[in-house]
Amino acid sequence: MKNLQVMAMAVILLLVVTLSGCSPPWHDDPILPMPPGSSTPLEPPPQQMIVDVYWDATTSMKGFTKLAAGNVYRTLPDTLGDMVGSFGTVNYFRFGEQVVPVEGREYRRFSSPDYYTELITSFGSVLDTADPEHLSIVVTDLFESDADWSNVTQKLREKYFSKHLSVAIIGIKNSFSGEIFDVGLNAATFSYDSGDDSTRFRPFYMFLMGSEPQIRAFLDMWKDQKFSAEVHEVLFSEHFASKTLAFRVGDLTIKQNLILTNRLRKADDRLQEVGISNGNEQVKLTIPGKCQLDPYACPLSGELDNRVKVFAWNETDAGGQWQQQSDKNAKVSFALNGDNCELTLTFSPNEILPQGRISLVQVLIVPSRKSTNLPMWISDWDMGNIDITPDQFDGSKTVNLQRIATSLKDSLLTAAQPTIAELNLVIDGR
Repeated sequence: MKNLQVMAMAVILLLVVTLSGCSPPWHDDPILPMPPGSSTPLEPPPQQMIVDVYWDATTSMKGFTKLAAGNVYRTLPDTLGDMVGSFGTVNYFRFGEQVVPVEGREYRRFSSPDYYTELITSFGSVLDTADPEHLSIVVTDLFESDADWSNVTQKLREKYFSKHLSVAIIGIKNSFSGEIFDVGLNAATFSYDSGDDSTRFRPFYMFLMGSEPQIRAFLDMWKDQKFSAEVHEVLFSEHFASKTLAFRVGDLTIKQNLILTNRLRKADDRLQEVGISNGNEQVKLTIPGKCQLDPYACPLSGELDNRVKVFAWNETDAGGQWQQQSDKNAKVSFALNGDNCELTLTFSPNEILPQGRISLVQVLIVPSRKSTNLPMWISDWDMGNIDITPDQFDGSKTVNLQRIATSLKDSLLTAAQPTIAELNLVIDGR
């Protein structure tokens, strides 16, 4: 009798759960992964890292060591040594045409003018040598022999951006007295002395390459340093927001023809499960969110792009995978006002969802070339690359800085496809 009562209670409980629309997952259902092309979560920085410091030892850098006024450069070997020493293992290299290891405490000689003897600068050689698993820091004036920055940015795209890695530039104004080579299309050489006039200080740069958590850890520590010089930074990474916003269907303010469900097994909590009340009626939903843009990233303006993809779950011998369907008609709007944002999605289920299958509607909000800007200091510090006469020459600026930064921005948007916000709706149509 007791066993019959237990069985009856179990049947009643299963019936109640089923009728309530909150049925538990079936144990033979697949564990659904994120679809291809999803954003990469931002991980915390590693406890220990390997840092490789590459120092441009060409004669064009010698002028940064000469003057005492406003000189960050002469103390930078010790400053960097103290900073990156706390991260883990540190290796130093000097480079010109080739990359050469620097042994022991020899890196402190970068503060001395007589250490700058190289005649050819090859950033490309650094990229050939750099280990993408390490944090690489390149100290340079961004001069490249033969102005071959198209080759440099191509290597950065292939070695870093396409592998979900990042690049940052820190620009530092410093007193300068020396020669500046290969200026303009006629490759002119100019003598330049800033004296102690900070408005005439010349920029040098620290180029950071590696994983985004490594670079962010360095940038955060760098911001704690106190410098009298003018200092700016920009980060080229997959994350334009401090954290990619994953919209939650539990926050819906408009819910039309939708049922919130949680039946399927999902490998990632960004997968939000819903059901459709009527396949012939339009689905509409609006979700608010908080989206804080990253102060290190390129500033955004105007309308952002949105991408809608529909996937169907395809069972395979290996278990299964998401299979993208042909282009579907769905309407998306995204409004960003300060830290507040709102996403609206509208679609007709019978038009875009594969019949009788588990499907996924993915919405990605992404920056476009049109909406992605460079920070103002890039254009302020740029000298272009034209035929420059002595009275037009301005040693406080850098040849081709705008073109270099624009090439990095375009490479990032092409290879890495950064994401600001996303919505992943899973729908069981079986």
